[in-house]
Amino acid sequence: MPASPSPAFFHQLGHYTGDESNLENLKITITDRVFVNGIDIFDSFPHASSEAVYRFEEDVYQLIEHPLNMGSFNFADTAVLDILFNRERIVLHYIYDVYPYFVFGNAPGDCSSLRERFIWDRASLSVPPRSHLRTYRGDDLYLHEDADYSPHLVKEGVSKEALLSLLEERLRE
Repeated sequence: MPASPSPAFFHQLGHYTGDESNLENLKITITDRVFVNGIDIFDSFPHASSEAVYRFEEDVYQLIEHPLNMGSFNFADTAVLDILFNRERIVLHYIYDVYPYFVFGNAPGDCSSLRERFIWDRASLSVPPRSHLRTYRGDDLYLHEDADYSPHLVKEGVSKEALLSLLEERLRE
């Protein structure tokens, strides 16, 4: 059953530095049963959900289909898991959904870099969130005074060992 639309940091990213066209995007979480090749995903992942991302323009809700901001499938959705009350649920969401996003992006064709995704993740979790960083890309993002990321990510080509170390560090936070 769809939930109320909500803003979502990772579905409001700019396509280039200064792009604010996605800041009004809204995410709807859908928890209806999902079947893949006749198999009910909820049998193995009871906290799964799908997302749809929309923007209201020209008096109509437009579905966002660009790979950078489009909705995605979550095996351990934070809304379904009630993120505010259970740290284990947050960890499950990171293991099943966020870490694969770091490595592969949101969808095939996602134009963001691994380093951008790590910076955006830290920005989304800061208190208050550094939401303005959603509108920065590339060097403008990497060199921004508010950008915070691990020293392992100084270069785009991160070794597998450095990535695993950073992911383990992130889990301990």
